[in-house]
Amino acid sequence: MLTLGEVLALSRRSAAAFEAVGLPPQLRAGLEAAAAAEGIEPRAWLRIAVAEFAEGAEPVEWTRLMSKLRDSADPGGDCLALMIERRLAASRRRQLAED
Repeated sequence: MLTLGEVLALSRRSAAAFEAVGLPPQLRAGLEAAAAAEGIEPRAWLRIAVAEFAEGAEPVEWTRLMSKLRDSADPGGDCLALMIERRLAASRRRQLAED
């Protein structure tokens, strides 16, 4: 089980370390599809998701993250899932704007 600090630190060091986090199959599939659409490796996409959250999340997003983690049995996994969901939502909004 990873902590929030470990997730942020891993994003700077090695995307391969994220393989240790068991993402739900549906979330992993969304991540892989989004990475393919952008023409990058899923691990790179994942690192971008973490970096974008760390650098650009609004205070309300951080509050939502902390609230979710308060009672979490897997804080690192839940943190990562929230960051992935945020980037997937942004990707969907961009896609809709392009269409």
